[in-house]
Amino acid sequence: MSEFQIGQIFENEYPPEVASFCLKNNCKIEVTGTVERTVQSHVLEGKQAYAVFADASKIKLWPYNKKKYAVGQTVAMKQYKIVEIPAPSVDELKTEKLSQLDSAFLQWYETDAVVTSSLGFVADSDSRAMMDVSGLVTTLESQPVESRSTVAFMDANNQTHLLSLEQLKTVQVEIIQNGQSAYQQKWSMRAAIEQATTKEELEAIKIEFVAEDFSA
Repeated sequence: MSEFQIGQIFENEYPPEVASFCLKNNCKIEVTGTVERTVQSHVLEGKQAYAVFADASKIKLWPYNKKKYAVGQTVAMKQYKIVEIPAPSVDELKTEKLSQLDSAFLQWYETDAVVTSSLGFVADSDSRAMMDVSGLVTTLESQPVESRSTVAFMDANNQTHLLSLEQLKTVQVEIIQNGQSAYQQKWSMRAAIEQATTKEELEAIKIEFVAEDFSA
């Protein structure tokens, strides 16, 4: 059983072990006020000297604080209390969940997104991939029809595919549709978060994005 408990009060200082107790028990130590005490005497217990106050409480004397706790001195002592950290409200949990959703969407949209193409491979589908494919389409479109050939396209598994202009446009459209799907998933999850009324409902909402599969 712990020697500490929520509501416990300390004067002037508290044991360093209190910090560990607070981490494990969802609580914190805070200053709740001050109390003035007058030093009545000094006593020696073994090799340790103490300043004794009127209520018989005492504090260790060290070379650096002997002047402060001289006999007759009135000292303002801080009072510390272990207080429970209140559980976050549903609204606070919603705000945190929405922030997680925004971060997850940004990570997917800008870095992690892929799409299974109807051409038989998995393509990157993040914002950079969209720019790259659009650039390849523009490059081929700028060439005379009679001299157009294929261009090398690297899929999400670093495999090269030689694609025609029409095939590139297919991949381009699939990437766009995959991005639109991600937005729809985001709005759906956002609506579920905003409509949740309990912590349990919020915890049940899984934040993940599912890539489109055009291979069927």
